[in-house]
Amino acid sequence: MATGQNSSKKRGPQARRRRKKRRRLRPAAVLFWFLFLALLVIIIVFVCRTIKVVRTAMNGLNELTASVEETEPLLPYSTLQAESFGFNGNFKTYEDDSTDGMIGIDVSDLQLWIDWETVATSPVEFAILRAGYRGYEDGSLHQDQYLEYNLETATACGLDVGLYFFSQAVTTDEAIEEAELVLTALNGRSIDMPVFFDWEYVDSDTSRTQSMASSEIMACANAFCETIERSGYEAGIYFSTSMGLDCYNLPELQSYAFWVAEYSDSLSFPYHADCWQYSSTGTIPGTEDDMIVDLDLYFKEKSE
Repeated sequence: MATGQNSSKKRGPQARRRRKKRRRLRPAAVLFWFLFLALLVIIIVFVCRTIKVVRTAMNGLNELTASVEETEPLLPYSTLQAESFGFNGNFKTYEDDSTDGMIGIDVSDLQLWIDWETVATSPVEFAILRAGYRGYEDGSLHQDQYLEYNLETATACGLDVGLYFFSQAVTTDEAIEEAELVLTALNGRSIDMPVFFDWEYVDSDTSRTQSMASSEIMACANAFCETIERSGYEAGIYFSTSMGLDCYNLPELQSYAFWVAEYSDSLSFPYHADCWQYSSTGTIPGTEDDMIVDLDLYFKEKSE
């Protein structure tokens, strides 16, 4: 009995010590759980921050989209229908339920003297006359030699008349100077159609405008048109389809009339155009030696 009790006393503390040792975590396990918890905290913090960044970015994108929509409204798409085009002799025509196409030409002193009475007996209903031009080399200003004659005579013969200026402006001051030349030539006379700003790149090593950036051309266009409209005339922009889409920020200019040059059977310009120059090889009666002229269609809403 005593032997059993002594044996029990001897085994008891050793057994307890052995049980305590089994409950202790090994250092490797402690390190594992520490790293696991640390990684979990890092992941939670990263996810929270990512969500915050994404929300901030989305809010910024929404604000930017709203700003763009407010400052750069979308252009109205063209409503012209291919089946509504036709021909009157050598001239294109257009008519649908809401739009009439007026037949016209644009000319300069390159066509020399024009018999406007004979022109008025043809299907031609309007003429856009060059008011002047700026030299692409020296930047000098010139009024078209036949402007006064063309303006007075074409109007007297019953044709609607508009003007254009061939610009090589490199600054807004030069663009304003060009507009003022047109206004001086008009001298307050009324015309039926817009005054168009016609800026084109000239493919020449001596061209002073070769390095012009789109933003600079835009500034010149706005300066010219604003000067014209402050004097009570309607302003417009002339451009080829490629230049209009690649160079101009057209939504910013959409308050002005668009005159699009595209020499093709149909107009591929996707947005609303007021006038289409569709040929540079037209001939009309009334020009010396059947001089070649540009042919145009001007689109007008039908009156109710």
